[in-house]
Amino acid sequence: MPPLPYTPAILHEFLDRLPTQMCDENVPGSRQSRKTLAFALEVVTGDFEAGLQDSDHLCEMGRVKNPLYFTGMKIRLLTACLSAAGLFLTYTTTANAMDLALDDPLTQGSLVRGQVAPGQTVTLDGRAIATTGDGHFVVGFGREHPPHATLRVSGQDSVFERTLAIEAREYQTQHIEGLPRKMVTPDPDDLARIRRDQAEVKAARAAQSSRLDFLQPFRWPVVGIITGVYGSRRILNGEPRNPHYGIDIAAPAGTPVRAPAPGQVTLAHPDMYYTGATLILDHGFGVSSTFLHLQGIDVAVGQTVAAGEQIGRVGSSGRSTGPHLDWRMNWFEVRVDPALLAGPMPATPDGEEAK
Repeated sequence: MPPLPYTPAILHEFLDRLPTQMCDENVPGSRQSRKTLAFALEVVTGDFEAGLQDSDHLCEMGRVKNPLYFTGMKIRLLTACLSAAGLFLTYTTTANAMDLALDDPLTQGSLVRGQVAPGQTVTLDGRAIATTGDGHFVVGFGREHPPHATLRVSGQDSVFERTLAIEAREYQTQHIEGLPRKMVTPDPDDLARIRRDQAEVKAARAAQSSRLDFLQPFRWPVVGIITGVYGSRRILNGEPRNPHYGIDIAAPAGTPVRAPAPGQVTLAHPDMYYTGATLILDHGFGVSSTFLHLQGIDVAVGQTVAAGEQIGRVGSSGRSTGPHLDWRMNWFEVRVDPALLAGPMPATPDGEEAK
């Protein structure tokens, strides 16, 4: 067999991380794991069969060196080579790690629900992620999220790491004219009020409750014409401003706004500077919905609501040029796109899809 195409330092580091389970024929999935490794080696050798032989050889070396030292350690084989090739090695030390399931899409602005085996712990880019008793969890990717994220799942004696490819999106530019000057360039007194508003909203979104409403399907809170989309760059009265993080839905003033999923009211403010009458629902595990520019709010803080229950009415309060609902969603501080959860806008409030 030809010499392995690695430097001694790379080989030594790999051996230090090689899990014994992958080399044990009695462990379910071990052969498939070695084929996965062979695929990684093929990136370097250009030959799958040679890569498979190399993986067998590395297993032999691993057994001789000190098998106990390798147990439970993740593989980071030739990370630089694989990254340069745009390939990422999904690896497991036990069959249970393959229980990981994730929703689509993995894209900027997406809220992604997943599930692991009960008792396993999850981190995303080093951030601890809460899980339910049966292993459900949720994460969010913001408007400018980098192209990759690292999801790590740990069990009692296993570690699994997956590199997620986060699809980039292109965002529109929206020009809005005719706004009052103070709504584009607030004076010092108004800025103080704005900061107070922001602190209240931040506190409401920071809540980490154990509600499981985030696992339910999400529906549109109102049916109407979409006039603004998530992520769009805003030009207000000719001046560039922050991107828009919600979905604007034009509808007649007074149109009922309904809860897109079950939740609990964590904020019900009658008049914020920019957003007017503002309502926030907590769906659990950091997921929240925010409803802006309302004409009125029909629920109170602490109240629990069911999906489809009326929570407010479409209005034009705050910085607004006409009656509409601005619906936003967050995973803690991360702003995500509600449209990715709700799907196509229905033609009628009872959910019949537009033709």
